[in-house]
Amino acid sequence: GKFMDQFYTEFCNTNIKISSIILGDDDSIQTIVEEADRIVRLAISPFLASSKSKTMRILYGIVGEGMGHATRSKVTLEILMKEQHHVKVVVSNRAYKFLHDNFSNRFPRCDEASEGEAAIDIIEIEGFTMQYVNNVFDEKASVLHTMQRMPDMLSKNLDAYYENLVSWMPQTVISDFDSFAYIFAKVHGLPILSIDNQHVVQRCIISEEARESNPIAFYTYKCFVKAKLSRCNYYIITGFFTPEIRDKYKDNTIVVPPILRQTILDAKSLPVEHCEHFLVYQTSKSDTSLIPILQAFAEKCIIYGLGREEKIDNLEFKGFSEQGFVEDLACAKGVIANGGLSLINEAVSLQRPFFSVPVENQYEQVLNAWYLEKLGYGVFANKIELEPLRQWAQNIPHYAKALSNYHHDSNMLLYKSMKRVLQEFNTRSV
Repeated sequence: GKFMDQFYTEFCNTNIKISSIILGDDDSIQTIVEEADRIVRLAISPFLASSKSKTMRILYGIVGEGMGHATRSKVTLEILMKEQHHVKVVVSNRAYKFLHDNFSNRFPRCDEASEGEAAIDIIEIEGFTMQYVNNVFDEKASVLHTMQRMPDMLSKNLDAYYENLVSWMPQTVISDFDSFAYIFAKVHGLPILSIDNQHVVQRCIISEEARESNPIAFYTYKCFVKAKLSRCNYYIITGFFTPEIRDKYKDNTIVVPPILRQTILDAKSLPVEHCEHFLVYQTSKSDTSLIPILQAFAEKCIIYGLGREEKIDNLEFKGFSEQGFVEDLACAKGVIANGGLSLINEAVSLQRPFFSVPVENQYEQVLNAWYLEKLGYGVFANKIELEPLRQWAQNIPHYAKALSNYHHDSNMLLYKSMKRVLQEFNTRSV
């Protein structure tokens, strides 16, 4: 009785539950206290060894719609590989192939790697996809398409859940706006680090003018973001605009500059007055209104995203090439595209003026374009028209001057923030 009282006292501040104890015939036992201490040290030694290890088992979830989440996650995954962690990535759609091609041949799989050796698995899951008609987000078509795929989604995702993750026992979860990894963390009681741009609307002070420009869309989007990844342990928010964090979220929210891929960091931008072309990024093949307007614009335009390779008058269509795209971006007079954050981040970081036409029904893009114009970096337009385009082109020197004050930090704040948060997760007491 006295032994058990002492024994349970040793465990009262831990999460370890004792169901039974078997004592041997060890003549070296001096006191009840010493034996209780010995068993406590034996019981918690695996947890202490784990917490002292630099290598962590990390589940990383990335939303697969669009490529922006994947390209910035490639940067954060490179940081995790540099820190010698074991990472399992769950991702869908085109982002799966992009990350698989970038990592799978460079690092061993997690079940093949030793302690202190970087390792990564890229696991394909099924995710939500967005449907567009004439560069307008079609909410009903997107929901219908997802419902039609639901049986296959559930089957594939359950296989990934049980076959790849449960027995591996991740220690922490990072989510780039991904629900799969987030739910896994909540079910298994794991700490979560959110890294995305979406939470700026919920955890930062958004200008009243921006909110009131479309209050219904703003509050609908804000509620969606808050509900999707609520109550993570930490939030890292990235983007070219950095509003102040709301007081109640300051303890666990970090705002960092744009997360930039290495090719952008290495790019040498040409002063706009020496540039000869505009870069256009257009992915909607169903929207045919852009081409005749650009022809009438009469400026040389290099167009990416349509899967064509040809020259028509002042227009040059190019196929995908990461290096070619970055080179054309770095020496462009300006950029004409939608309101997607990734390209705006890269253009602003390379000090390229921007003409933004957000996709309809996507408030995230509207907010990006609003801040772009507010900061003097370019124009927010509801649709592309010739006269506003010409006016923007004439004002390129004005936008270039505002952009000349912008300088990125080569992802250093991101690196320091990730390292600090993961160290905290890794050293939590049992």
